[in-house]
Amino acid sequence: MKKIFLVSFLLITIGCGSGKNEDHFKAAWLLFETNQLDLAHQAFTALLVEDEEANVGLGWTTLRMGMDSLSAADRYFGLVSEGDFTDAFAGSTITKWHLTQFSASLTDAQKVLTADSAYTFTHDTSVNYIDILQYKAMSQFHLNDLAGCIQTIKKLDPGFTATVADPNIKQTLLDKMATFN
Repeated sequence: MKKIFLVSFLLITIGCGSGKNEDHFKAAWLLFETNQLDLAHQAFTALLVEDEEANVGLGWTTLRMGMDSLSAADRYFGLVSEGDFTDAFAGSTITKWHLTQFSASLTDAQKVLTADSAYTFTHDTSVNYIDILQYKAMSQFHLNDLAGCIQTIKKLDPGFTATVADPNIKQTLLDKMATFN
């Protein structure tokens, strides 16, 4: 019962008021962080008229909703303008990779790593620069940039010694990437 009251209160709070209100975003992100994705989606949708950050929240929320929501996540991340939205580019990196848009995934991964080489997602610290480097390496592999893939993997594992001259380099890279979490 308390949960229903809390959720109702959060949605009413988000729906009321004018102008950008950080409390509204905190409430929406709290729903996301507690894996109440349908409610988070409603909350961020209510905030769309207020701020571009709502698109970041909607992107991550729909990404977490699963494979059937990837196109929606891609659309929301795509609505975020260039600026200080590293979280949006991180989400877009993952989304675009799953949509097999490897070149776009690579571009967004580079934006994240350029902005913050030690990136950690603000609302889920289990998503960080290591994940972005992994998606970058996998994108490079799919784009047949084996040298770039090797260099990215070496950032994750400095002891990795493969070279493009190795006769089984593709299998070696696939085996290494299979160890990514």
